[in-house]
Amino acid sequence: MASASNSRSLGQWRILLVAPHPAMAQEIAPLLAEYLPFSPVTELREYPGKQMLTELTEEQGVNLCFIDTVSNSDWAFALMMDLASGEAKVPAVALLEKPETELILKALRSGASEFLSQPFAPEPFIAAMERVNTLYRSRGGASDAKVVAVMPVKGSCGASTIATNIAPIWKRFGAKRILLADLDPYTGTVSFLLKLRQTYSFLEALNRSGQMDEDIWKGLVVRAGAVDVMLSPEQPAHGIEEVHTPGGIIDFARTAYDAVIVDTNGVYGPWNLAVAQMADDVLLVSTNELSALQATQRAIAYLQRNRVDRSRIKLVVNRYAKNAGLSKEVIEAALQTEIYQIIPNETETIQRTLMEGKPPAANTEIGRSLLLLAERLSGKAPAESAPKSNGIKSIFSSILGR
Repeated sequence: MASASNSRSLGQWRILLVAPHPAMAQEIAPLLAEYLPFSPVTELREYPGKQMLTELTEEQGVNLCFIDTVSNSDWAFALMMDLASGEAKVPAVALLEKPETELILKALRSGASEFLSQPFAPEPFIAAMERVNTLYRSRGGASDAKVVAVMPVKGSCGASTIATNIAPIWKRFGAKRILLADLDPYTGTVSFLLKLRQTYSFLEALNRSGQMDEDIWKGLVVRAGAVDVMLSPEQPAHGIEEVHTPGGIIDFARTAYDAVIVDTNGVYGPWNLAVAQMADDVLLVSTNELSALQATQRAIAYLQRNRVDRSRIKLVVNRYAKNAGLSKEVIEAALQTEIYQIIPNETETIQRTLMEGKPPAANTEIGRSLLLLAERLSGKAPAESAPKSNGIKSIFSSILGR
């Protein structure tokens, strides 16, 4: 079964494994394959000199090194110092036979960012990689694309339509490289909405994770205007969460793009939950129907129970009509949640733009609302004031089971 820990961001790397000790290499390799699936590994059975190290870091782009300290500790510590003093300042993880204090201190003083001791286990490995990833990003060593997960609270809320529209609009706010990823394993509709020809899907990306690089990635996505699109499989991928998580795809995308929009089929289940946990923002798409209001409350509660912070959950009410359904004030009061954006109910406009393969014009009401949504997500729009509490909440407390 795929590990839930892959929902944490461990980064996407080009790894150098320096392990003259065969048993140590064999022991660390499964952890690299499982928890850093999109990070290609170059393995050396001897400690490289400075010339080879320069070639590996500057020409081949190695940006993370695991170093066996058992075979020859002096050479291992010298290699750590070379990595720490180089222009790239490649983080190094010292591989120790035992967690001896003297060896740990010597490794850290030599420039190691982290250490792992045998037997190598998942939890220490994950914790070490989270710290290394945070350190590397703080040094400016990796791009930090914003990841937005678009998640409907129930079926037929129009979440995919919103995802496919905000992706191209985002380019207006400075993002040069944009990915729209349809990570719905069962009923993805992005290819239909954008009239794209199906060749590959994210399943091929998962299956080729160990060899993934920019050239392979480019062959797996299709271009739609200014946006790269990764499509969902044509046939439902039942049981995908038992063998894969989306963590590798999202980590790779973070390093390759300025903005990543992930379309999903909902909030529930290990696969969708992993997407939500890795996203910077979760666009929770609902409507102003009463049944959608209850589904929204349940979705928010589910996400919060599973470590998705409330501040990252942005409620979008789609197909909103003032003369039908619940009002904005009622929804906000009943859920005690600010509506992040309202998308008006302009069915004819949406149908026409889907037929034309273009986003709604900016001079339409729905076009303006989508533009504002993309603008706010990009960080350039001022936040609206929080809703005021009123007596309407009590009317719906019994309906929603609060």
